[in-house]
Amino acid sequence: MDINRTSDVLPSGYEVESASFNMPVAGEVMPCGCAMSHEHHHHHDHTNLETNGGLKSKVDDLKARALTTAETVKEQASVKMAEMKSNLNSTMASVKANVNEKLAESRVVANRTMIEAQSEAKIQYATMQTSMRTSPMKWAGIAGGTGLVIGLIGRYMSYRAKQRSKMPQLVIIEHAC
Repeated sequence: MDINRTSDVLPSGYEVESASFNMPVAGEVMPCGCAMSHEHHHHHDHTNLETNGGLKSKVDDLKARALTTAETVKEQASVKMAEMKSNLNSTMASVKANVNEKLAESRVVANRTMIEAQSEAKIQYATMQTSMRTSPMKWAGIAGGTGLVIGLIGRYMSYRAKQRSKMPQLVIIEHAC
């Protein structure tokens, strides 16, 4: 049994140790793929397998399989991307059509509402003009009353402003002992 031991010494209380154990196993499989016992471990010739295509053929086979798998994955990814792009384009086209339809509907509603508001304003204006012609005394009374109220509010605000200006801004209190 081989024991490789390393130790890093750090400040007191922080010692770190690690160990790895490597035990040879009877019938161990070598990296070249052949099974061998402990007795034959030192006498095995790897050059024979290299010439017969042992390890090299396995590596080449794995490399070829990896390339084939990579190409297959790449093809599948491109097919999926094409499907996703097609689905995205069709979804975007339907969303755009839906938005355009809703926008056209909202324009129609806005135009109808604006026309109705304009016609209502014209009707109210015409009604007021007719009312002013038929009963001018009523409108003169309304204008006079409004003027009176505005004038009274102005006088009250002026009175309050004068009262506030009469108050002293600074008060000094002296105390004699």
